[in-house]
Amino acid sequence: MTRKTQRQAARLGQQMTEMMIAAPQVVAHRTTRILMAGHTPGARDSREFQAMGGEKLAAFSESWQAMASQAIISQIQLATTLTQMAFKQSSLWWTPFGASRGMSTADMTQLGHQMQSAALQIASKGMAPVRKRAVANAKRLKQIR
Repeated sequence: MTRKTQRQAARLGQQMTEMMIAAPQVVAHRTTRILMAGHTPGARDSREFQAMGGEKLAAFSESWQAMASQAIISQIQLATTLTQMAFKQSSLWWTPFGASRGMSTADMTQLGHQMQSAALQIASKGMAPVRKRAVANAKRLKQIR
């Protein structure tokens, strides 16, 4: 794993940890509010309950859009790398003993690192909108009593 990939994995782990801490706090606070509101919630509770659904749809939509955009970028980068490797291999066709029999170990390692980095970037882009909302809600709801 390259240093860049290690940093990406650490960042994704940090995002996931923040989510794992914030989400239960938000769920507990909102569940308590729902139970305390009873059959006739007040105006503030009604706004909060309605916002819950909308923010989940928005976060889901942003998450998928961010992952799709990053996936396209990653696919272009991987295609560029594979094309460069193919040109490198095709330029070796004339070498003795068939040096162009396949990808070198270094090329395969580079490609593996690039694919791993792409997967981490896609996951991180997808996690960001959800984490952002969960952490913001946890902070906001912690102040409301």
